[in-house]
Amino acid sequence: MFIQNGIEGIEILRAELPQELQNWHKFGTINDLHFKWDLDECSGEFVRCIDMALACNGSSFTVQLSLFNVSGNLSFDAANGFFSGLSIEERTDAGCEKTSRFRVFSDEQDCRFELFCERIRAELFSDITSSIG
Repeated sequence: MFIQNGIEGIEILRAELPQELQNWHKFGTINDLHFKWDLDECSGEFVRCIDMALACNGSSFTVQLSLFNVSGNLSFDAANGFFSGLSIEERTDAGCEKTSRFRVFSDEQDCRFELFCERIRAELFSDITSSIG
């Protein structure tokens, strides 16, 4: 379920998506992925960021995730994406540092995808052509 309250925009996903699609593992198809450096407004420094457009098989919904201040390993099957293994874990209660508040990872055996980030923003699109572009 979409239980991570710290993700910006999670309320919209909860309100707009049918209950059966409210799991990160449902959005395993990577339609677009961008790495960039962006200015952190708080620190005034540039941080690593990733934007991903993730689609749900058999649905017209796409979720765009924007990850801010990213570190970790990024490896996945380009043809098959995450299959059904994408997970997001909010780790504030575990006493993690601010820069690793969220863990974004895949449970799939052929993916070595494990990112840590300070902040996540999620946006919902019902037409995949209207997301990253």
